[in-house]
Amino acid sequence: MAVQRSHRNLLQKLWERRWVRRLSLCLWTLVIVAAASEAALRTAFVRLVTVPLVMEKVVCTYDEELGWRGLAGARTVHSGQEWRVEVKINARGLRSKEYEYDKRVGAKRVVVLGDSYAFGYGVAQEVAFPSQLDSMLGQDVEVINLGTSGYSTDQQLLFLRREGVKYHPDLVIVAFYLNDAYDNLIAYYNEWYGKPRFVVGRDGALQLVGVPVPRFEGSSYLVSFVRRRWYALRDLVNVGSKFKRLEWFSIFDRSFAEEGRWDVTERLLVEIDRVSRSHGAGMVLVVIPVVEQIYARGVRHPGITPEDFDLDAPQQRLVRFAQGAGIEVVDLLPLLREHAEGRWLYFKADNHWNERGHRLAAEAFVEVVEKLLHEG
Repeated sequence: MAVQRSHRNLLQKLWERRWVRRLSLCLWTLVIVAAASEAALRTAFVRLVTVPLVMEKVVCTYDEELGWRGLAGARTVHSGQEWRVEVKINARGLRSKEYEYDKRVGAKRVVVLGDSYAFGYGVAQEVAFPSQLDSMLGQDVEVINLGTSGYSTDQQLLFLRREGVKYHPDLVIVAFYLNDAYDNLIAYYNEWYGKPRFVVGRDGALQLVGVPVPRFEGSSYLVSFVRRRWYALRDLVNVGSKFKRLEWFSIFDRSFAEEGRWDVTERLLVEIDRVSRSHGAGMVLVVIPVVEQIYARGVRHPGITPEDFDLDAPQQRLVRFAQGAGIEVVDLLPLLREHAEGRWLYFKADNHWNERGHRLAAEAFVEVVEKLLHEG
């Protein structure tokens, strides 16, 4: 009893001190603010989450090297303003036909790397250009689609090393959407996902950084929010305030090339070509234009100065680079501009190809693929 009274007296004396009361008040205030912030963030998350994010979270799962990858066996219905399609992921985490790693005797194989364009965002699986290629090339050619929504060239290289080469491809198609040149510089994709990235080391070689990729999802939305802001700040430091503000529109700014921002992307493409060749496969680079380049909408973004922008510059640079590196390249910009008159090749409320766009793209390079497979 005497000990208990002694403890109570000690606590009472401490409480009588002003700094203890202030500290206690501060701690309780922090607890209340944290709880209120947690509740607000949970409410905001539900309200602000977009259809693409919901779809990607259903069909993708966390991966410590890639950031995310297809969730084996996942199924969902993906709806947008202009589409409603079923999305099925096969047993190997791909939106593709089921193929064994071992190749049939006499068969040729094509592996497709890419992002949501190769994945077939907004269209049925059989409409996506890899599936159409599979049909056009006949029974002796098998097309395996490794396209995953949101992947940039760095993730495509890692996925080729880990998964693509297991299929013993004769040809690797890199479906390059122009935003990859910017996304290859960042470690925080689309304000939601962590991703790996490569940097150029002092010896000039590519070095992988940011692995294992941080996992932002957790029980606390507040902790997740703080971590996201921290990684966004790191990207700001890495790419600079101007390019961070413009995001992928930066690729049209002349200073993007002048400051050497294409260097990592070009080295990644060379490495994909090297990995492909080391496994007996050729490579073809397919350059996919953005909708603004096709329908003359122009690039509209706060802070853009028209005289500093060149809408055709990314394709011109990529074609020159590929030719100099000995990589086969297909630039879809002229073809899509030619066929865009009076018809939509992209969804009107989105920046992805509709069925016409996928069909035209598949037809555009099927002859190139056949030629390369024959030469191989």
